[in-house]
Amino acid sequence: WRDEMRRTVATSALSQARTGTVTPARAMAWDTAVKQRNFGAFADIVMAESNALQACLLDTLPPVPGINDMSRKVMDVVHRFNAHMGLTAAAYSFDAGPDPAIFFMEKDGPELFMRLLYHFPPAKASIEGLKLTEFMFGSSSLTASLVNDWTDVAALPPPKEVFAEIYQAVQQQTLVHAEADDRTLNMAMRWCGAFCGMLPFRMGRGPHIVEEQRDHLLNYKTGLPYGWGTAT
Repeated sequence: WRDEMRRTVATSALSQARTGTVTPARAMAWDTAVKQRNFGAFADIVMAESNALQACLLDTLPPVPGINDMSRKVMDVVHRFNAHMGLTAAAYSFDAGPDPAIFFMEKDGPELFMRLLYHFPPAKASIEGLKLTEFMFGSSSLTASLVNDWTDVAALPPPKEVFAEIYQAVQQQTLVHAEADDRTLNMAMRWCGAFCGMLPFRMGRGPHIVEEQRDHLLNYKTGLPYGWGTAT
């Protein structure tokens, strides 16, 4: 992506305007939001910056591919979830690819992940023999009280914010993804196989001084990760 980034800097007037005025102001606002632990303000800036980056990629000559149709569906799901919550409870972020990172507060995790599992379950053909924890890596604390296996995932009802829209579209056809055909699933806003998995994790504490050599990820003599080359 190095050449693509250089091309964006050289050819995108939008990128030049953004880095000159918009980004510095947003960086200051973002810093304030983090210091004040204002998640809503933080999340709004994250999405605005993500959207601006994608606009710059399209403004590049020739354009740089970034998000795709499934990425836009994730964006829509997040915005619908926020509207349902009545505040900015989740934020998406895309870099130069189609896969999202989604920020959320832990207390909102179960509700959010039920929506993600409803809208983006694994492909029907891959479910046999696939454990839930092999798709939702390390996420049992977010889903354990709501789903135990793929039968529960398949039977998830549409989220409240899209129920009326889906109900009208499918005209009472089954929404259980093990029984529905692809056309019905699309109308039901269930996009099976869109993603290979979901990886929830907590934010770390940020940069800090590591005192013990055993805690380092890099070999201080070679600068390489342990296990690479001659690093031991």
